[in-house]
Amino acid sequence: MARFEAPGVEPLDALWHRELGAAGAPPVVMLHGFLGTHATWLSLAGALRRSWRVVLPDLYGHGQSGIPRDRAHLTPDGTARDVLALAAAVAPGPLALVGYSLGGRVALRMAAAAPERVAALVLVSASPGIAAEDERSARRAADARLADQIEARGLSAFMERWDENPVLASGRPLTDAQQRRLAHDRRRQRAAGLAASLRWAGGGQQPDTWPLLPHWPIPTLVVAGAVDVKYAALARRAAGLIPDAELAVLEGVGHRVPLEAPAELSRLVSRFLTAARDRAPAHLRCSAD
Repeated sequence: MARFEAPGVEPLDALWHRELGAAGAPPVVMLHGFLGTHATWLSLAGALRRSWRVVLPDLYGHGQSGIPRDRAHLTPDGTARDVLALAAAVAPGPLALVGYSLGGRVALRMAAAAPERVAALVLVSASPGIAAEDERSARRAADARLADQIEARGLSAFMERWDENPVLASGRPLTDAQQRRLAHDRRRQRAAGLAASLRWAGGGQQPDTWPLLPHWPIPTLVVAGAVDVKYAALARRAAGLIPDAELAVLEGVGHRVPLEAPAELSRLVSRFLTAARDRAPAHLRCSAD
């Protein structure tokens, strides 16, 4: 467990991260969603740690990471630059990326900024962006209103309203263990951090990545839950545009795929990353297997 100070970020605002697996193994960086922490990925990280150097950041404004005073670091592109710098410090060379929801937005911007460094990409319940500027503007305004509500009413009231969002409807009843994991992540949040994330890293702040997808050079696995109709449609569209893409739409699963279907996701991601490594040995052959 350590903190990484990206250029221009003060020590108290640094990215907190956890590393698992052998130091000589190829790196896989896993990025959680809004209201999450690195713990979102502990089940999947356990399945990967024998073959990969797993890097698990808390994104800015979440968990134990800070809130940079220079808000440019909080945007999807700014966070992408800082996580790329973190990955280079941990394990120079090409990496695999796994991103869920907010983390998927950051992962897409990392891949867009440095495709030569990303050997494989997994997107879970993630959008490549909002194409129309008026829609992006409306989303920014909506996220700013939510941020205001967090600061005015506190976290508990916000989380109750957040859970009413139909996008987050669960396809399966959450088990007691899953409820505990959800509560674990939420106890580690701060109103100021979540408000900052909504204002600067929300969907309206993400550049439109759709035009890049037909020319995307990276093997990509696109995952969504079938119950999450909006993101399942986005996943099908994105996978149809990416030349080297696999699509997995999980029946009976909602938006929170890492929480609702950890075993299925682990099998999918483990198989995909192993295949990507085997197809590109010059990039990823330095496995600890």
